[in-house]
Amino acid sequence: MGIADQAFIANLPLAGVGGVVLVLLLGTSEIGYRWGRRGGGDASAPAHILSATLGLLALLLGFTFSLALSRYEARRQLVVAEANAIGTAMLRAELLEVPYRDAVASALRDYTRVRLEFGHPSPPPGLAERTAARQDRVWTAVGAAVNSRPSAQLSGAMLASVNEAFDRAGDRKAERSARVPPTVLDALLLTALIAAFVLGHAVSHGPERHQVGRTLLLATIAMTFMLILDLDRPRTGTIQVDQTPMADLLTVAP
Repeated sequence: MGIADQAFIANLPLAGVGGVVLVLLLGTSEIGYRWGRRGGGDASAPAHILSATLGLLALLLGFTFSLALSRYEARRQLVVAEANAIGTAMLRAELLEVPYRDAVASALRDYTRVRLEFGHPSPPPGLAERTAARQDRVWTAVGAAVNSRPSAQLSGAMLASVNEAFDRAGDRKAERSARVPPTVLDALLLTALIAAFVLGHAVSHGPERHQVGRTLLLATIAMTFMLILDLDRPRTGTIQVDQTPMADLLTVAP
């Protein structure tokens, strides 16, 4: 189990994670301060080591934040892509003959409602089963329409748009399961703890403790760590992907 074990972190609220990280950083900084006051280490080295450590920490924070943000952006783009695919299928369904047009349109609307529920932070139980059932209904309705022998162009376009919608649904499920690798979080937290220790040790050789400055700096690091985890929590985080593109389909659908 790593320092930033995913299973342990996932069970903590974000505020709790931030508080735990801040306490660890403050405690480590205080250990470094007291060790330095007792004459531990070389008094001339900490300033150079502190600069190097903080630089490495900044690099890791930026890299991890970028990774978490890219995952969030991928989830957002997939919502738009799936909504566009379903919307295209709805438009093409209007070109079908009655009663196939109404059957396909109704199946797509029901499927859209289920996909909108998938985007909620707390989806209802049994959603996977209902999604599969709605996909079967859509495919059955489209199959009946294709077997009625409309134009080859319309049949191919209809099947392509429905396939695209189903593919994007699978992509969204996979992307929601993706997380920042635990090893990266371990390295980030370990580097932050080392930086806190070196910071406390560097301050110990001066005439003042700089307690306020140290606390503010370490609190900023803890908040950044918390923000990274927030972006990495597609279900329980406070930063959620906007589902408006999917909801708009139900607004404009007849």
